[in-house]
Amino acid sequence: STARNLLVKMTPLSDTTGNEILLLYPNPAGSGVIYASLPSTMRGKSINIRIYNLAGAEVADYNTNTSETMRLSIDISHIARGVYSVVLTTIKGNFSARGRFVIP
Repeated sequence: STARNLLVKMTPLSDTTGNEILLLYPNPAGSGVIYASLPSTMRGKSINIRIYNLAGAEVADYNTNTSETMRLSIDISHIARGVYSVVLTTIKGNFSARGRFVIP
């Protein structure tokens, strides 16, 4: 039997507007913190985090600095149960990513 080496190239998913889709976990959220797996274009940058409820009302809006790692923690301890969208945008506005999460 011959072993094969497979090269796997991972590319970010994007929605119809060209925004990258965030991987948010754990989802549903349970501990007051949710984590976002950051695309490489957002690592080590200043970003804006906005969270919206299903009605489109903004429930959080703040800026933070990211590290060079893939994981960003987002405090959701002040947010009520429901379904939410989160939008991350670099402060310079040249990259954005979005995702959804549930607080049961």
